[in-house]
Amino acid sequence: MRLKNIIYVIFCIITLACTHDENEVQVKVITPDRLEYDASCQRDTIRFLSNVRWAIEVDCDWLTIIDETGNGNGVVPIYIQQNDGEEDRCGNIILHFEGMTDICISVLQNQNSLNSINLLSNLPKTFG
Repeated sequence: MRLKNIIYVIFCIITLACTHDENEVQVKVITPDRLEYDASCQRDTIRFLSNVRWAIEVDCDWLTIIDETGNGNGVVPIYIQQNDGEEDRCGNIILHFEGMTDICISVLQNQNSLNSINLLSNLPKTFG
């Protein structure tokens, strides 16, 4: 009887130690932390798994986020404007998850060598 109680207590301790805390923040970003695009106007998505509220922002005017806030998992469309400049450009997409440190995705958009001789014309500069 005593051995049975000891085994039961050990089983309870192990079970409690392995129990998952449902209030624990869980976030997994599926999108790589660095994105690179050519000079054309295009769209992509930011994908992540989450069990908390989130918000997304960008630090440049050539990236557009469609769904800026949400709750739970996310498949968030982004639009990248055409790069008509003569240089590559960099920006950041910042993911804010409730109860967690921000996650930054860096974005590089290359300058198309054709842009420097102005062969690209009459292309949309924005989506939407």
